[in-house]
Amino acid sequence: MAASEQTLNRIHEFFAQYLLDMMTEKDEDGKPVRLTAAEMGVITKFLKDNNISFVGEGDEDGEIEQFRQRAKEAAMSNGFSKQDLEESIEGLDFRKH
Repeated sequence: MAASEQTLNRIHEFFAQYLLDMMTEKDEDGKPVRLTAAEMGVITKFLKDNNISFVGEGDEDGEIEQFRQRAKEAAMSNGFSKQDLEESIEGLDFRKH
């Protein structure tokens, strides 16, 4: 028996929310919990599998740049260096195709 589209959509939404919760988790001191390389790989694969990528051009409202800045701040507060960030965003294309 195949799962219904509604069931698959619910699973997709649940997993997306789970990943988001994992990315925004705080420790007992209120500091962001640093993600492991494996967790970051799962998130990256989920985005790629859903055709989410980043392009820095054509952002008339500045939403992409705002997103990039929030992501940079979140990563740096999780202990990633500027070099880590530059290496991770090199060649990324963050738009829904």
